[in-house]
This record gives sequence, C-alpha cells and structure tokens, in this order.
Amino acid sequence: MPITRDLRPDITFLRTHNLMNDHMIANLLKDRKSFIQQTATEEITKKKYLKSIEFELNVMRLCKQELKKYGPLAIYNPQHSIILICISNQIDYLYYTMFQNCSFKKELLIEYMEFQTNHKRFITNEIHPLVVLMSKKNCDSNLYITAATYQFEHHDIEAARNFFNEGILKHKNDKNLRIEQLWVEIQYLEDRKGEYPCQVAIQKYKETINYFQGDIVLHITLLEKSLQFKTMRSLHSAIISDFVELYKENDLMWKKVAELASEGLTYYHDQNLFEYTTNGECRARCCIKVYEKGLETLFDKEKKRNLIENFTEYLIKQWLTNSIKNYQIRYAVQDAMERAFQMGHFELGGLHKPEYYVYWAEHTQARRLNILRLAIEHNKSNVDPWTTVLELQITFNEPNYRFIKKIFEDGVQALKNDSLLLWDVMDSYLQNNNLKLLEEFYESGANSPYENINMVYRAEYLQWYVLYNDMASTRELFSNLTSIQPDCKKLYMIMIDYEKLVTPVNVVTIKDLYNIVCSRFGQQENEIKVFTDFIKFEFTYCNGLDAENVYNNVLQFVNPSLRRTLKDAYNSIKQDYIIRRSFIRNDRGIQSFSEGEEE
Repeated sequence: MPITRDLRPDITFLRTHNLMNDHMIANLLKDRKSFIQQTATEEITKKKYLKSIEFELNVMRLCKQELKKYGPLAIYNPQHSIILICISNQIDYLYYTMFQNCSFKKELLIEYMEFQTNHKRFITNEIHPLVVLMSKKNCDSNLYITAATYQFEHHDIEAARNFFNEGILKHKNDKNLRIEQLWVEIQYLEDRKGEYPCQVAIQKYKETINYFQGDIVLHITLLEKSLQFKTMRSLHSAIISDFVELYKENDLMWKKVAELASEGLTYYHDQNLFEYTTNGECRARCCIKVYEKGLETLFDKEKKRNLIENFTEYLIKQWLTNSIKNYQIRYAVQDAMERAFQMGHFELGGLHKPEYYVYWAEHTQARRLNILRLAIEHNKSNVDPWTTVLELQITFNEPNYRFIKKIFEDGVQALKNDSLLLWDVMDSYLQNNNLKLLEEFYESGANSPYENINMVYRAEYLQWYVLYNDMASTRELFSNLTSIQPDCKKLYMIMIDYEKLVTPVNVVTIKDLYNIVCSRFGQQENEIKVFTDFIKFEFTYCNGLDAENVYNNVLQFVNPSLRRTLKDAYNSIKQDYIIRRSFIRNDRGIQSFSEGEEE
C-alpha cells in the first residue's frame, strides 16, 4: 500500500511541468494525508471515497496528457512509468478500502475492474486486491458472477474460475452461481472450437446436480444452457443421459425430451447418442416415440394424465399445421392421435380438456358419430371448444370449405340453441367467399330449428338480402320469414326502414307494419321509441288527426309504467308539428303577397 511523503514522483512531475500550482499541490498532499488518518480513526462515506478517486483520476489524466508529448511509448519508459505506478497504486488503494468499508453494486465493481485492466502494468500488488477482498468480505453472490463474467470476457478463464469457486464456497445454495459457472465454461468451449476438452464443464455440471439432487428444474436449465451450442456433444450426452436416468418417473422429464425431439434434438438412450436433424418427419416421429415411451414408463396416474395432455396438445398442433402439407407427418400424427385419445378416455378416466373430444371426432372418419356423442357429453352448453376448433381450421385450412362446414355442422348439432357463437364465426368466414355460399348460410340460419339462431339470422338474412335484390323479392322473403315462429320484432323494424326508402312511400304498408309491432311487442318494450316513431310517421305522411288516433290506439299496448312518458313525448311531437305547419303557412302567405305586389 502507498507510503505518504511530501515529495513523490507524481508530485515532482506535476510541479516540474507546471500542471498544478503550489496551492493545488499543497491541497492534494493535505487531502491524501488527511484521508489516511481518517481511515484509521473514523468511518469514511462512500461519497468521500468516490470524490477522492475522481480527484486522483484527474491527476492521472493530467500526467498522461503531458507524457504523450514525449511520444506514444513514453509512459513505458522507467523514468516516466514510476509516475503512473505511484498514482495507479493510490487509486487502487482507494477502491480497495472503499470496498472493505462500504457496500457496493456490480456497476462500481465493473468500474474498478476496468481500471485494473487498463492499468495492470502499473499496479504492483502481489495479490489481486479484489481476490483478497471477496475472499474475506461476505459479498452478494451476483458480485462474484459479475467479476467472473468480466474476467472471462477479458480472456482470463482462470481468474473467472477463481471467482466462481470463491463465490460457491461462500454461497453454496445459490443455484444461479452454478448456472452461470457452467455457462462460462460452455462459452469458453465454444470459443475454442473443440480444441479444449469438455472435462471441466462436465465436472462443474456433475458437482451441481450432485449438490442439488432431485432438482429437475435446475437440471433442465443446465441442459438448455448447454444446448445453445451444438458442437459439444460429450457434454450434451452427459447431461441428458443423467436427466433421463434420474427423472424417468417424472412427467416433466419426458415432456422436455419430447420437446427437444420436436426441435430436432434427439437422444438415443441405448446408444448414449445425441443427434440433430432438420427432417420434419423424423422430428415428429421421434417426438411421438418419446411421449409414448414416457406414457409406457410412468406408473403414477396423475403424472400420466399430465404427460398425455402435453402429448395431445403437440399432436393437435401438428395436425392443424401439417394435415394438408405433409402426408407422412399427417399419417404419423393421426395414428398417434388415435392412440392418445383412446388412452386418455379409456385408461385415464377421460380426456383432460373437453375440446379434445372435438378434435378426436374431426380427425376420425370411421367412428365420427360415436366420438361426437362423447364430445357432446363432455361439452354440454360449452361453445368455446367448438369455436376454437372452427377458428383454427379456418386459419389453417381456409380454402377447404367442406371440411370447415362439417366442423360447423357438428358443432351446431352438439350445441343446438347455444351455438350462436359458431354461427358468428362462420358468418365472418363466409363474408370473404362467394355470395351463393353466404346466401345458403343465411337461409339455413333463418330456417334453423333452434330459436336462438333463427331469431338472429332471420333479421341478418333480410338485412343482407335487400342489398342485392329488388323490393318485390325482398317483400316476398319478408313474408316467408315472418311465417316462422316465434315473432321477431327486429324483422319488422328492418322492413319498415327499407319501405321508407321506396319512392313513393307506401303509407298503408308501413302503417300495417307499425300496427303489428305495437300490438305484438308493445307490452314487452321497456322504452317508447317504436311508438314515437309511429306517431312521427303519421304526422309526416298523414295529418294531426291520424297521429292523434294512432297515439290513442297505441296507449292500450304500451307498458303502463311508460304511459306518462309517451304522453309527454306525444305532446312534444305535436307541438313541433304545429310550429312547423305554421311556418309553412306563413311562408306561403308571404309568397302570395309578394306575387300580388308584382302584379
């Protein structure tokens, strides 16, 4: 550690080259002496340490700038390097004592390590102060990771290993330290491109799983870390062979190995061989084989159910994405789906999710009806699974209308009155198809035997139909639709709106329609709009007397609680009518008077 004197090489250099005046140098020496005395007698704050470090770094900057005038290699001249040695050790001492006495975070640690790296040749400590510090001070485990990672990134693997070893010695139960230790070894192997054997990495991995026995989540993390590079096969084989052997009674292990197989990473247990493939069929078949091996091996029923749920999800996803594109994959998946569905239903007390029965029915032609009965039993009043299946089929098989229609019809058959959401999905899908298919769809909805469906789709059909057909055809369709029970108020209101668009307006027809609506649906109304619309129509196309008759007539149909409201509304409409009529008469009188003057 530095010895304080009045004259030091750095002070002499500052004076000789007029880098600081005498007053500034005196203050510098005073501060250094005071700082050393304070460290022995009282606590110094981190802020004070950082301020001193910043001041010393500024002194170093001034000296370096002056030395550059002597050439780029001047700082390595023994006569000059002694100056930087003096200042570097002073700064290193400040950092070291600050870390001894104050808490610190990784950002400050990195700052210190960067200083040491940049001034390594000028710092003369025999033992790295950071190693001494962290071996004595109870540092947070993340600081060891930070220090080790920094050393690795600066190509000092041995220093990195020392920090990890020291950290693990102090924090035996910290899993993250172990994970990052293995990750650094893996990266080191990758950097060496096979020149360096995997023994050290395998040893670190073995130490970790032996200490944390039975921790499958940690084992999966270590496996995933190793698989980020595909070159170190001996490490891969060591980790996955232990994984399979240690957790063969755990469904999570089988799921993970199956997922790896689906990504092209296949482990052959008998040969202790780990291979990678890009062949889609091979991936699918290997994944299926792993899942089925797991189901065969597991004895715990709940774990089996968990695994078959994951297996089924995988198969459904494959079926949806590859059912059209790849015959070999489709065949393998369909065959496995049949086995998985049967096991889930007959051996494990039923499929885990109700929608699985729907998929089973949709992919099995020969026994569709029998399976559909099971689907119905497990999906009573549950439209969500059917909607999911239909939407996915539309997404992946949009051109295949027959297949999509079959799923829709099966869903309607199963859900009956509760199938409206399926109709909505199909409606959106057919909007992008030809008009003939869309009209057939609307017609089937309007004539559906299920009230919740035909009540909606009679109105939808009429509203769509009038856009493409003349009024005579629309009136005929309207007549047919109103013959279907139960009565649908919206159907009449749509027709009234379209009748008003005809020129000339057929007042008698519209009045008849309003009368039907008021008499059939008046008592059911919780608001008066339909009545006021009728009255306004009479004032507009007939006269005040007719409007008053309508008002008196509809009073018998309106909900008693709304009669006062209707009366107020009628009086307001009537007043507007009287004012409007008076304006019209005045306009006509003024016009007649003007014409008389001209004559």
